[in-house]
Amino acid sequence: MAPSHYYSSTSDCYDILKTLLPKGFSLNTTNYHLIGSSTNITYEAANFLVQLCGKVDGIEAADKYSRPMVWIGLYIAAASLYCTAAMAADFLHGVHNENLWLPCNYFSVNAASITMISVAMKLTLDMTTRMPGIYDQEAKLLSLAFMCTIMANSMPSLASMSSKSLVANVIGLIILVITIIVNLCIEITTGIISHDYTMTYILILTMMLCLLILTISSAITIPTCKKILEFKYQAFKNSTLNNQHPQQNSLDQLRLYVTRYWVMIQTGNPQFVIAINPLSLASNIISIINIFILVACGLLYHYRSLSFGSDYKGSTFAIFATQLTGIAVGNSALFVRFLLLTSISNIVMDFKVEKYWTQKLHEWKEHQILILSDQRSLTEFTLKNFSISMNRLIRNAEKEQHNNFLTLLENPNGYRGVENFDTDQVQPLLSIELSNNWSLPLVTLSCIAISLPNIHKGISNTLFKSVGEGLYYTCLVEESLNSASEYGNIHKAAINLWQEVEDDCKWLANSLKRSAYYGKTPVEILKQFADKAKDIVMDITRNTDDTEQVENFPIKLIAANSMYRIARTILIKHDREPIREEELFKLLYGMIGDIMFACFSNIPQVIKMKCNESVIEKRVASVEVAAKLLGRSTEIIKRLEALDLPNMDPDKMAFIDEWRLHLKQSIP
Repeated sequence: MAPSHYYSSTSDCYDILKTLLPKGFSLNTTNYHLIGSSTNITYEAANFLVQLCGKVDGIEAADKYSRPMVWIGLYIAAASLYCTAAMAADFLHGVHNENLWLPCNYFSVNAASITMISVAMKLTLDMTTRMPGIYDQEAKLLSLAFMCTIMANSMPSLASMSSKSLVANVIGLIILVITIIVNLCIEITTGIISHDYTMTYILILTMMLCLLILTISSAITIPTCKKILEFKYQAFKNSTLNNQHPQQNSLDQLRLYVTRYWVMIQTGNPQFVIAINPLSLASNIISIINIFILVACGLLYHYRSLSFGSDYKGSTFAIFATQLTGIAVGNSALFVRFLLLTSISNIVMDFKVEKYWTQKLHEWKEHQILILSDQRSLTEFTLKNFSISMNRLIRNAEKEQHNNFLTLLENPNGYRGVENFDTDQVQPLLSIELSNNWSLPLVTLSCIAISLPNIHKGISNTLFKSVGEGLYYTCLVEESLNSASEYGNIHKAAINLWQEVEDDCKWLANSLKRSAYYGKTPVEILKQFADKAKDIVMDITRNTDDTEQVENFPIKLIAANSMYRIARTILIKHDREPIREEELFKLLYGMIGDIMFACFSNIPQVIKMKCNESVIEKRVASVEVAAKLLGRSTEIIKRLEALDLPNMDPDKMAFIDEWRLHLKQSIP
């Protein structure tokens, strides 16, 4: 009887032999005996039959171990689809944003992408699996061309890396490419690659080696290129853009400011400079040439029937289809880049070696001081294209503007609400005086306003929505300009408190529903808020040290202290005669509008700050944020133009306490 590890066909084969083999027959090459009834079969014939059964066993074992190859093929196809989708995303994103040099936002050379590329290149790295079918041979060849397309497409992404990451990623790419080249040379020698394709492989391998050399050459130029760009950026910024007066914050002036920075940042974008480099142009041409080689190869062998003969079976078609799509998408992007590059003056004919290309090599040898050479001039078309893309960004952002909170800005009250929401007449509950920020007073005032039971619900809801929209801008101002540690906890208190108001209609677990305040006068409502706030502060301070750093204060204590001071301030200023509910709502409404107006006066400063990003790799994204903010705040800036801002130090205008101090000193 056959051993248990045999499959059914092998077992059947040995069962048949059992009836044919003579008694006492044994096979010295095995550790088992096959004994059957007497028969006329010769030992030679018996040996042949045993060997035949052994071959059946070998075929079935090979089939067993080759079954995962189909899934491996699908895995390769999935990795190829990832690379294709990333290149397509960069292509569509660039065209949509009218950046026809197609920056690498989604597909770049890094540890993750190199891993995915390695998986996608499994066919070229496989030196053991036979590839007898035409589809098998052409799929392996196509993988090589796919790799060339990936290298050419991702070259600009090298410029967006730090020097340390650049070295690590380029070394990883070099190892992968050299491994592919060596493996394919071995496959050509061993015959895994059909001799019919040998010349085609040699041509594309030569192209890949040239692409690797171009990639290394570009990587060497990048550190020096960034120093050139940084020098020119600082020189241009200091000589041109910073000559504007700090108070020149009209909408047209801000548009001009952002557009200038956008054009300057785009033309000084390391990715853009590498993309228009002749080295990049050469890599584009090489990748496009590979298409003609593949087409010629396909026409040469088109008369053969397409077949699958490898263990990858039908998954070979999936690999073929995804990588062919990737080649088409990637080279379409390269062709668009090529058209843009040829529109830039003299770039096609001027292939002289620029000094900064070899500057890093000179540094390594002599450690000499950098002498920066001029970058290539850009055509009017390119500059105009950058301006158009900026205007489109601003226009699209204008469509995202909120309209509810603009009603709060319709009746400015001379910023009196900024001064009057708090007063020194309120006895402090803490030994340390807490600073104010913009958001927390807005949230606190809103909590009181929406709790007033006799105010029309529609008006109250409009105020609630308006404050929610306005907090987007106040938080942006605080995150950009109030970055000191003492403001971080106050900002967090405001955000958490507003989330509680939005989600549960509560202030520190106390209901803000109108029904909870029916039958109470405005004074009673204010006293209730003040008393509850005081209780919370006192409860917390009994168990904590209120002399520690503000950034360590519980956010509940910060929120409660704000409510106590604001509610007590209103009560003190209206202690002589009772205030009606409509008057209280109007007072709160005006304070909220005044605080928002004062805070929004800092938006132009935030826009300018976003334009002045210090890290070169982050500048494009930062100026894009500035452009979108300009678009979303267009109506705010128009209203600010109609107001007279106080004559304050621009650096102090970011802080509400500085506003209050200035307004107090300005009282005649």
